[in-house]
Amino acid sequence: NLQAAYSVRKLRSAYTGNALLLRRSSDNAELAFGFLANGNLDTGTIATWLGGASGLVTTWYDQSGNGRNLVQTTANNQPLYVASGPNSNPTMRFDGVSDRLRVTFSSVALPQHIFCVFKQIVWSEGAYVFDGGNTINMGLYQTSPSGFVKLITGALSDNGVNFGTLVYNVGTFLFRTTGQSYLRKNGVTTLGGFPQGNALSGITLGARGDGTAGFSNTDFSE
Repeated sequence: NLQAAYSVRKLRSAYTGNALLLRRSSDNAELAFGFLANGNLDTGTIATWLGGASGLVTTWYDQSGNGRNLVQTTANNQPLYVASGPNSNPTMRFDGVSDRLRVTFSSVALPQHIFCVFKQIVWSEGAYVFDGGNTINMGLYQTSPSGFVKLITGALSDNGVNFGTLVYNVGTFLFRTTGQSYLRKNGVTTLGGFPQGNALSGITLGARGDGTAGFSNTDFSE
């Protein structure tokens, strides 16, 4: 079952809510923005509202219907809204210093797939692209050599994949309790090297789940 869904485009026709809640840097005003009839984010209205100011992401709304919105209420920890990302679509930029978006929910049993469109701007040993628990649970971890990521659930998987830097890729990650977990880059499978035994208990983008370390300089589009 679909547990959560975040994107800068409309993923489900049944979804009628907004895409983003942004904070304007010039006056700290906040406003929610939705989708156009074609399913794309209403970037024109966002640009008009921002003027010359920056937009910071307060909330990335969950389109699954489960209400699991990614939220950041601390101004200094909010990722940047960037108007042009992959295929000229917007993206959320995490600074690798303090930015993160987080939602906590009741444990969801494995197996679970996580799909992610992301770009590593600057690769940093020990940083988290995402984490699925309070700490080191169902995470994607930047580890040597440069550009590589591995699955982590308290211990690193045997195999990593080079997602590179400054290029968007589609990552598919399967976490399960028996057999091999895996990660896919643009549809190509690499076995993770060990079975996963933890449940999904939240989602953190751009940092370790407890928010105290592992901040990554990463762009996310969905």
